[in-house]
Amino acid sequence: MAANSHSSLGEEASANKHEVALAVLVGLLVMLTISWYKRSNWSTGKGTPPLPPGPKGLPIVGYLPFLSPNLHHEFAKMANQYGPIFKLYLGSKLHIVVNSADLAKVVTGEQDESFANRDPHIAGLTASYGANDVAWQNNNANRRNLRKVLVHEVLSNKNFEASHAYRRSEVRNTIKYVHDMIGTAVDINEVSFSTVLNILTHIVWGKGFVEGAKYPDLAADIRKVVLAIVETAEGLNLSDFFPMLARFD
Repeated sequence: MAANSHSSLGEEASANKHEVALAVLVGLLVMLTISWYKRSNWSTGKGTPPLPPGPKGLPIVGYLPFLSPNLHHEFAKMANQYGPIFKLYLGSKLHIVVNSADLAKVVTGEQDESFANRDPHIAGLTASYGANDVAWQNNNANRRNLRKVLVHEVLSNKNFEASHAYRRSEVRNTIKYVHDMIGTAVDINEVSFSTVLNILTHIVWGKGFVEGAKYPDLAADIRKVVLAIVETAEGLNLSDFFPMLARFD
């Protein structure tokens, strides 16, 4: 009796496992079918919104497996095939690529209010303290105020004209420094960064960046911080393509 009982329990457990596996498989097939149906309707104009043409890609992962590191080359090829505006899915996220100067002018100029909101990736959110800057923040009152400050304090014609002599002097000093270093190794990235840092601080604060005895390597330290921020901000995580997998970032 005991042997028969254990045997029947084992068969029942095995049957339950098969039922669970079958249910999961059916669920995945249903999700893939719905996803394919929506994409198909959108691409043919039957759904909302109508989408431009683009490569099909694969279920779930989209066009991710086919992208090469040189995205600008990939997009140029796609533009030749699909036109100056096309779509592609990267994971579960839909992307619309604008690949012409005329369309870019429409998006960033004539229709700026419609396209101004951002969809920052996780690293961008981290580097900007939760999209609290001009680059990643949505188009709201705070971002508009930040843009006004940026334009008024840094990018205005008045500031550029006032700093013209200083900018020219800094560039000449940089050229002279590089010329005087003929025959020795020169880190052009570091030299150009220091030049730009001096110019920007002069425009914003009215004086160039001066390293004192207390912080003799401050420019190099700032460069390290900026490079670290850029490295963080350009990083990609799973949730950038599959939001449901954020826990694995």
